Amino acid sequence: MPKDPPRLDKRLFTVNERILLHLKESGSASHSLDLPAPMTQEGIASALGIRVNHVSRAVKALQKRGCLREATSRVKGEVRRRKIYLITEEGMAVANRVVGEITATAVSVRDSRQRLREMPAAEARQLLLPPRTFTSMLAQLDERGVLDIFKAKAKEKKEAEVSLFSGAPAAAPFYGRVEEMRRLRAWLQAKKPPVMAVAGEQGIGKTVLAFNAVKSIEGKRPIFWFSFPLEGGREAFVHALSEFLQEIGKADFAAWAGQEAIDGRELRRRAEASMMDLGAILIVDNIPSNLGGQGSVVQAVTEAAALTGNQVLLTIREMPEWRRELNERGLLEHLTLHGLDPDSCRKLAPDMHEKVFLKAFKLARGNPLEIKLLAEQVEEHAGHEELTPEERALMHYLKMVHEHRVR
Repeated sequence: MPKDPPRLDKRLFTVNERILLHLKESGSASHSLDLPAPMTQEGIASALGIRVNHVSRAVKALQKRGCLREATSRVKGEVRRRKIYLITEEGMAVANRVVGEITATAVSVRDSRQRLREMPAAEARQLLLPPRTFTSMLAQLDERGVLDIFKAKAKEKKEAEVSLFSGAPAAAPFYGRVEEMRRLRAWLQAKKPPVMAVAGEQGIGKTVLAFNAVKSIEGKRPIFWFSFPLEGGREAFVHALSEFLQEIGKADFAAWAGQEAIDGRELRRRAEASMMDLGAILIVDNIPSNLGGQGSVVQAVTEAAALTGNQVLLTIREMPEWRRELNERGLLEHLTLHGLDPDSCRKLAPDMHEKVFLKAFKLARGNPLEIKLLAEQVEEHAGHEELTPEERALMHYLKMVHEHRVR
């Protein structure tokens, strides 16, 4: 009578063995210069479901045993060179042994109806959400050695439903921008390049365009929105990001952000570890032209998100200097907004007298905010054929705004 296969339990394998298994399944034996993020310490920690400091100790021991080697290389989606880990022949032998041992086991799988059934480990692996690896399966086993497929899928669904909108605009009618909206939605669907920058003068409609684009995917992916206030915002930005990540279940970032002074380099490292493969969209809105100290946190989070399989949508008047690194790596798409067309602007000021509107549109060059502000001021005079003194004063002001570029 055939003997039943042993039950799979993550405690059968050491952290060192699981790291080597992960590197084997991630293809780290490759000598490509465009290696994926899972080869970094943060990527390994995320895959195994353990802390980065545990990985740091383990890789040192594995290096001494000759099971892996450290290298510095380009990481797929990264701007700068990163420290990565490659599995050696000795390490591959250990990983192959682990695969053999896992394949010879059975797994208790709980389905959506809370029914338990036993199946071979290789078959159970196919029920996982991508990536369908033994590493992922070990990380998802509970303390009783049960693989809860429904819980794992429910967790992903819950993450997709997390949205945090800090400073986002109120819902309002949206006119025009058909081509710009098409480009934004195509970018959201393609998920590449990872960073999109929407640039333009104040009041041109960057925020409204971004808001309407991301609203179309709410509930499908995690969304983080932060609008910078007129002054400051550095600490508020990191605090809002902490709240977002904590709601998803990334408590480590929130614990660090609440205790430490903000350092751009450390912020980036912590953000990478917490945002690995979230598939989130981060909108950083109304970034000041003169970033000052805020620039380091925006840059750190943007690069961390781009590295770890997320997307970042920036709205800004002028692009910062660090955009060049993103451009060189093909990680940035740039969309510049110009004035709205006359028909769309007319919908913003339906009661404005035609003669007043034509003059206002010409002076404002289709800037929707200026059109709306002027419409509010001259509405009571809309029935007059000639411009009133108040209207002439407003027209003069608009002309000065454009002549002196006071935006």
